[in-house]
Amino acid sequence: MKTLYTGILLAGLAFTSCTKLEQLPQSTASQSAVFGTENGLKLYTNSFYGMEFLPKNSIRLDAMTDYLAIKAVPDFIRQGGFGANNSSGWTWRDLRNINYFIEKNNDPAVPENIRNNYMGIARYFRAYFYLERVIYHKLSKH
Repeated sequence: MKTLYTGILLAGLAFTSCTKLEQLPQSTASQSAVFGTENGLKLYTNSFYGMEFLPKNSIRLDAMTDYLAIKAVPDFIRQGGFGANNSSGWTWRDLRNINYFIEKNNDPAVPENIRNNYMGIARYFRAYFYLERVIYHKLSKH
């Protein structure tokens, strides 16, 4: 019985002496991990390709035919075509994500030419985002 208590006591001392039991979550990236490496910049900008404002499939691309029909048939929107009156609205989440990247992409640990490459990708997607908003606005007024 004494050996059992001694074993438990030694095991307890062994585990309490391990003071470094904290780890950062593997699924969470710090700002320096993302913006301090080329791979982090690449992963962040790759997320732009899946944003909601980009056409994703043939169903959405087919909706472009509705824009041409709006000019030909004035009451087309009232018959169920796509327009500002029956759209689900805009979200600005993607734009905030792009602007956050542009703001934080300044870590000197990454060479400037690499940062500029990914900055160009972010600015392209931001311009495309605004272009989509202008096109929707212009077409919904006709």
